[in-house]
Amino acid sequence: MRMYRVLLSLVFVTALLMGPVYAGTTGVLSGRITNPKGNGIANAHISLRSGAEAFSVTTNANGFYSILGVRQSTYVLAIDAAGYNGGVLRNVTVNADQTSTLNLRLSNYFDDYVSGSRRSTMTAFQPSATTDQYTLDAVRIRTQLGH
Repeated sequence: MRMYRVLLSLVFVTALLMGPVYAGTTGVLSGRITNPKGNGIANAHISLRSGAEAFSVTTNANGFYSILGVRQSTYVLAIDAAGYNGGVLRNVTVNADQTSTLNLRLSNYFDDYVSGSRRSTMTAFQPSATTDQYTLDAVRIRTQLGH
C-alpha cells in the first residue's frame, strides 16, 4: 500500500513538472464573414501572414472559417470576396492554446459607388440645357486621396 502511494505521488509530481513542457505553442483563428444584411459570404478568401508564417483558407457556404495551428504572434489578415470590398486588417493577434474570434462584415462592392449630377442654371426645356454626370467608385476615390 505504501509503495502504491509513493508511486502515485511520483506520477502526480511528474505530471505537474512536465505540464509546461507540453504546453501548446499554437492557437486558432476563426470567425464568420458576412454581408451588410448579416448573411454569410461563401468562398471568401482569407490569408494570414506574419514573417515566414502564412495561412490561407476559404469560407464555407455559411461564411465560417477556421485557421488551425497558428503560432502565437501578431498577423496581417487580408480578405477578398467576389462582389464585396475586401481589405487588409493589421495587428490581428493569435494566442497559444486559445481560439481568437474575428468576425467581419464586408460591404457590397457596388454600394460604394458614388453618383452625382450637376444641372445647368437653365431650365430643362431649353435646347442648350446640359447635365453633367459623374460616377466614382471606391477605388478611384482612394486613388485620388492617395490611399
